[in-house]
Amino acid sequence: MNRRNPVGKRLLTAGALYLAALNGAAASTAELEHQLDAIDKELGQLAEYTMRSGVGNLGWLSDDHPSPDHTEWVEIKLREETIIDLIVLAPIIWMDENRGPVADGFPLEFRIIAGSEQHPDGKVIAAFTENDHVLPRIAPLVIPLNPTNATWVRVEATKLSPWAWNRGQYIFQLSEVLIYSGNQNAALHRAVTASSSKRNRVHRAAQKEALTDGHMPYLMDAATGERSDPYLAFFKPDEAPRLTIDLGRAISINRINLHTADLRENIPRIHHADYGIPLHLHIEGSLNPDYSSAIPIAKHQREQIYDTGPITTLNFPPITVRYVHLTPTQGYKAPEADPGIWRCMGFAEVEIFSNNWNAALGAHTILNDEEKPNQGNLSALTDGRNHFGTILPIREWLNQLARRHELEALRPDVEAQLNASYLKQKKQVKLLSLLVSILSFCTAFAIGIQYLVHRKKVRKLKEQFAADLHDEIGANLHTIGLLSDMVEESREAPATISEYVKRIRAVTERTGTAVRYVTGIHDSPELFSDLKSDMQRAAERIVTKQKHNLIIEGESLIPKLKQRTRINLFLFYKECLINISRHSGATELKTELTLTPKRVVLSITDDGKGLAQDIPKSLQRRAKLFRARVHKETPPKGGTQITLHLKSAGIWNKRPAHEA
Repeated sequence: MNRRNPVGKRLLTAGALYLAALNGAAASTAELEHQLDAIDKELGQLAEYTMRSGVGNLGWLSDDHPSPDHTEWVEIKLREETIIDLIVLAPIIWMDENRGPVADGFPLEFRIIAGSEQHPDGKVIAAFTENDHVLPRIAPLVIPLNPTNATWVRVEATKLSPWAWNRGQYIFQLSEVLIYSGNQNAALHRAVTASSSKRNRVHRAAQKEALTDGHMPYLMDAATGERSDPYLAFFKPDEAPRLTIDLGRAISINRINLHTADLRENIPRIHHADYGIPLHLHIEGSLNPDYSSAIPIAKHQREQIYDTGPITTLNFPPITVRYVHLTPTQGYKAPEADPGIWRCMGFAEVEIFSNNWNAALGAHTILNDEEKPNQGNLSALTDGRNHFGTILPIREWLNQLARRHELEALRPDVEAQLNASYLKQKKQVKLLSLLVSILSFCTAFAIGIQYLVHRKKVRKLKEQFAADLHDEIGANLHTIGLLSDMVEESREAPATISEYVKRIRAVTERTGTAVRYVTGIHDSPELFSDLKSDMQRAAERIVTKQKHNLIIEGESLIPKLKQRTRINLFLFYKECLINISRHSGATELKTELTLTPKRVVLSITDDGKGLAQDIPKSLQRRAKLFRARVHKETPPKGGTQITLHLKSAGIWNKRPAHEA
């Protein structure tokens, strides 16, 4: 819309604003579903597009042109300077063989100019371009305005659209122009001038006045109310029955709407579109039921079928009456009755307005000769309903048709976004299902790994328990056995026997302590807290007959070894002593423990007969438990040397902060 138009923002409907918001930020599925439900709910409350059928005038047509870049205009002169606030442009509808009904000749670009005493040359009050997407449409275009004074209004097309009747040509045509001041159509039956006029297919001069006759290509089909049957009265050609509507009290009236009687949907139509509308109709008003005091109000006279439509509106200066009399001086020739004998008059509804209020709603209706043949009930003339349901104020009806157009244009976009959201959700569900499957697999895999790790830990604990029992308790039992043998050999030396017994007692107590802590030996702070002393005592008890020498380099680092490391070192050492005592036949042995920040090496050398086979399994098992390497060598002088290398990682306690 042109920036000069002060009402541009007002023409953006709530739905369009919502769509603009969606373009800026993605809406959730729930929001889209809510919006679609709201659109469908509102559509269910709006009037339907129900098109006229049968015969009727089209409207005004300009000259046609070989290109769209021509200017054509139509101008309506108002009765007097009037404050206007709404303009409605009703298009001419063409039935396209592929697309169905479409607006034909509605301009692609146009502007609306209003003239007044203050602006005799006119000022632009609205302007539209192709970017405003006015087309395609079949609904009337409703243009709200800021209240504007006007004595004339011009609709000026600056870019024409193709003419469906003559392809390759471009034209400007409209069915009706309505100019509202409140609920009053100030353009009704007003004079029209145009830049050009083309003979229409009615084979008469183009009717510029058709733009302001109040007839449009729509039937009023509201979403509410039960249908009502029309009322028809039949009479002789020389008779003039009078239909009287009693308003109940004296009221100032200024407008009458006559709704066409028969709008049946037979295909093909069996009645003309002007069925029941008299050719000549006199309307009078009075304050008394006496016809002699009646005052003329309006006349409706038509020459042919093209002069009528679904709703005929008659405006007149305000007049105060109680009774309104409708007298057909020339009735309608009903095709189903003998035209030489019968005429008829009939309507679906008669609305009599006092400003914007229908004073005839529910009013009592009288036919001066009710013995005449008739169809329907007189009460149907003032029940506020037509063939489709509730009769709406024309301005409200046109607004509903325009709103339906906006919502029906918006709905596919919202539905497409909702379907895209559903598709996205479907993909997300698939992805989520895949992730759940992967997670389930990973969970099962993790549980399996945990189970295997747990089994490995249990197996390692069993090995640890077995090794601890074998290396600690087994060594102690072996020591007790050796000491017992020594007691036996010292029968003749009571003092020596006493010493051996004390040593047996000490070993026995130590064995008891080891048994108590064997399931948590590394948590026993009293065990192996002094590694050097423990190694010396172990040598004295186990290799009692061999000369033993213990050398420790880096002794100051021993307290920094983890307790588990000290335990493993000690138990490995004891197992070596047991093997030397049992199998080597050695007379001397030497133990060297070397500690540096980067390595720990334990070497035990004896002068025995040597190992004929590989390193004993008990030593291999103990080395494996604390991830150490063990190997054996044969010294030049004979015997055996077992060396244990500990990896530096994980064997030290964490250093205090001041040593870091």
